[in-house]
Amino acid sequence: MSVIVRPAEEADADDIVDLWKSFVGFLAPTDDRYEAREGAYGKWRDYFLNRMVDAEHATLFVAEDDEELVGVIEARITGGHPVFKVSKHGHVYGHFVKEGHRGKGVGRMLLQAAEAWFEGKDLPYYRVDVLSWLPEVEQMYEDAGLEHAEWTMEKFLDG
Repeated sequence: MSVIVRPAEEADADDIVDLWKSFVGFLAPTDDRYEAREGAYGKWRDYFLNRMVDAEHATLFVAEDDEELVGVIEARITGGHPVFKVSKHGHVYGHFVKEGHRGKGVGRMLLQAAEAWFEGKDLPYYRVDVLSWLPEVEQMYEDAGLEHAEWTMEKFLDG
């Protein structure tokens, strides 16, 4: 396995959509809120092409193995807080590695690419949200030096 991580290019759009379909296929069986909405993939493709390619505030990295995309990570800059001293910082979204390539360091390579991008933007820190039912992913982030900062709690409402 000779995986390389590189910035995504316009020509990758369809393959990235396929990765997103796999990501939905991974998440949705556990929680149907992660099922794709009607037209979601076309909207995501348009968002990638029109808002992420060559953008200052966001980028997408892909992991490629023998000309096949096997992983993806989105890195975005998010604003500060109007009251608190929370400064502009990075946020990781859509970090996904295809089955068969997990546990081989691909996710970590993608995270390192995002972190280097954040450092190049002179950001003081970055965040990533981890679904509570993915302890192996939480462990990967902890192994990469990330620390717990907040907990998100939910309650389903009747009606």
